Parts: sequence; C-alpha cells; structure tokens
Amino acid sequence: MTAPEQIPAAELSELIGAIYDCSLDPQRWAATCEMIAQRCDSAAGGICMHDLKQTQNDQLYVFGYEPEFLQKLGARYAESPMAAADVLSNLGK
Repeated sequence: MTAPEQIPAAELSELIGAIYDCSLDPQRWAATCEMIAQRCDSAAGGICMHDLKQTQNDQLYVFGYEPEFLQKLGARYAESPMAAADVLSNLGK
C-alpha cells in the first residue's frame, strides 16, 4: 500500500471528494470502493454498514471476493461484533 504522504495531493483530493460525493449519491460507492482498493493495491474490497439497532452488518457493495468466502463471512459474523461494541460504548469517552 502506498503511504498517505506519497499520494499526490490532487489524487488524494479526488479520492476524498469521491467519498464525500457518496453521501449525496450512494450509487457512487461501487466506483469509489474500487478507486480506494486500487490506491491500496487491493484486489478486493467493498463497503458494509453496521446497523447498531439490529446489531448486524449489511454488505452494500463488494467486489473481488469468491462467493463462498462472502457466505462464510456472513454466517460467521451475522451479528456484528463491531456494532455490538458500539452499542455498549459510552459516547464521549
């Protein structure tokens, strides 16, 4: 992976802008995830949402993973340990 200080400023700005654009148009996540993965020299990636109320994960977009791997991942982590930890944490600490 390229160290952040080695990314040209214009390219980093474009990447940050793409992430912000996703907040206005979630359909942009597919292209943005691939842009991030490319910058990180990754063959796979994606984005998932942690639902704190239901304590579960939802995969919004993934690419480059074998379907069997994603199925095993979903079965193993159906209840998100990250979301569960967030529910129990005290805000502001």
